[in-house]
Amino acid sequence: MDHKDHIDDYIAGNLAPDQLQVFEEAMAQDPELRKEVNLQRQIFDHFRDAGRQRLLSVIDEVTKENSIGKKESTQPPPNRFRWLKWFGLSVFLIAATWFIWRPSAVQEEYVPSKQEGVFPPPPVPRETPEEEPPAETNELRANVEEKPPMEEGLLAAVDPRDFAVNPSMESLMTGMRGDEVDIELTSPTFSESGFKSKKGRTTISFAGIATGLINDGLILQIFSNRDINRPLQTYPIEITETLEDKATFGSTFQLKLKPGLYYFSILTASDEAEVYIGKFKIDQP
Repeated sequence: MDHKDHIDDYIAGNLAPDQLQVFEEAMAQDPELRKEVNLQRQIFDHFRDAGRQRLLSVIDEVTKENSIGKKESTQPPPNRFRWLKWFGLSVFLIAATWFIWRPSAVQEEYVPSKQEGVFPPPPVPRETPEEEPPAETNELRANVEEKPPMEEGLLAAVDPRDFAVNPSMESLMTGMRGDEVDIELTSPTFSESGFKSKKGRTTISFAGIATGLINDGLILQIFSNRDINRPLQTYPIEITETLEDKATFGSTFQLKLKPGLYYFSILTASDEAEVYIGKFKIDQP
C-alpha cells in the first residue's frame, strides 16, 4: 500500500476505518509522511478559504451590478436582492459545513484495533444434540453386552472318541527307526495323566538327540487321532548343538488344541522323510 496515494482521501475523510488505522500507524512511524500530510492539509485549507472569499466577492459584485445603472421601471424590488444574497450565504454555509463535518464524522466511526485492547466477544459454541441411535441398535448392543466374553481356548465340547487310540498310528510307532537318521526323544514322554491346558493352550517341549542328521533340520507335524492323513499343525524344530554326526534339538510350543489324544511325527527338513512317530494326551480341564 502506497500511503502517499491516500493523503487526499485521508484529509477529506474518505478512508475506511481499517485503511484509516493503517494510514495513522504509518504516519506515526514515517516523519516524511507526516510532513507531506501537513503540507497537503495547509494547501487544502488555503484553497478552501480562497474559494470562500471568491464566493463572497461574486455575491457582492452581482448585488452591485443589479443595483446600479438600471432604470426604475426595470429594477427588481429590493426584496429580490436581499433574497439572492441570503441564498448565496446559505450555499456557502452548507459547503463549509460539509467540509468541516465530513472528516470528523468518518473519524467518529473509527473502530479501535485489537492493539488498543478492544477485542470482539468470542463466538459462542453451538451445542449439537446427540442423535439417539435407533431402537434396533440399542437392542443389539444390549444383547452383546449381556453375553459374557468367551474364554480363550474354549473349543468344542469333549467327545470320548477324541481319546481313542488309532491302530494305524500305534503300529507305526512300534519299532520306528529311520533309515539314515535315528531320533532319541527325551520330551515329550507319553503319560496317561497327560498335559494340562491353560486357557485353551498347552505348553509342550519337543527335545532329544538326532544321530546321522548332517546339515539338515527337523520338522514337527501334529495329527488328530481321527485323521492321520492331514496334519493339524506344522512347526520347525530348532537344532541347538551339533557334534560330529549327532545333533541336539529342542523347541517349546504353545499348542491351541482341545482335550484329546494326539499323534506327532518328526521329519527331516530336506526331503521330509519321517524319522519318528509319537503321541501325547491333553487332559480335560
